[in-house]
Amino acid sequence: MNDILNDLVAVSREYGADPQWVVAGGGNTSLKVDDILYVKASGFPLATIDEGGFARMDRSKLAAIWNTDYPAGEDTAAVAERERLVLADMMAACVPGEEKRPSVEALLHDLLPWPLIVHLHPTLVNGLTCGMKGQAIAG
Repeated sequence: MNDILNDLVAVSREYGADPQWVVAGGGNTSLKVDDILYVKASGFPLATIDEGGFARMDRSKLAAIWNTDYPAGEDTAAVAERERLVLADMMAACVPGEEKRPSVEALLHDLLPWPLIVHLHPTLVNGLTCGMKGQAIAG
């Protein structure tokens, strides 16, 4: 197990140390091993992460979140309540004893079929997609 986690750490550091791929602490990585998702925990920069920088999550509990009905509504109170409930469910999906807060994008990592996910926000891509002509450039 340590070898595969060491590989996750190495990939995370490689991308995290390159400002072409990661700005500040942006981006995250994950690894699926059987029923456990190892996902970068909040507050841990990719460039310096070690094995302790990943939150361990129960994939069956993550799957249940997709079937949970959360309060609807776009007003501030409804959004805040929905975010509070989702965060509580995300924390409850962590394995017993795990106290680190997983990436807010943990559900996306679990949903994708590949065992290793490197999810980045490169400046160039952000500039193209968020710029005034982003939609035209994307086609």
